Amino acid sequence: MRNVRFRAFCQNSVIKGVFNVDMIDFQDNLITLRHRDNTDDIEMVDLDVVKLLQYTGRKDENGCEIYESDVIEFLAKDDGETYKAKIVFENLAFRVLDIEDEGYEYDFDNLTDIEVVGNIYENPELLKDAK
Repeated sequence: MRNVRFRAFCQNSVIKGVFNVDMIDFQDNLITLRHRDNTDDIEMVDLDVVKLLQYTGRKDENGCEIYESDVIEFLAKDDGETYKAKIVFENLAFRVLDIEDEGYEYDFDNLTDIEVVGNIYENPELLKDAK
């Protein structure tokens, strides 16, 4: 069974960034967020002001969990080249889309030496600095 977890991107008048999710209260439409670098600091915000980012169930070479919206660098098995791609969740599946050509999709299972280098919200420059 896959471990279902989320992070959340929040951009409201008080806080902005990607946070760990402690709790989602669908009845009261609230979400409890924990700062990733200060685990004692939590925020409770309206669920409508966040974008939920689902955990893929995979980790990179450094043990870092890979989430939707992460930007990864990896070695492609077929040509031995290093590429950058972003993780998206579409049509009930995680997809690895090339940053330069979003129409090109990589097979997650054929990637090696995967490393999370950032995410599209906190590191938008990664989308412009593609190989």
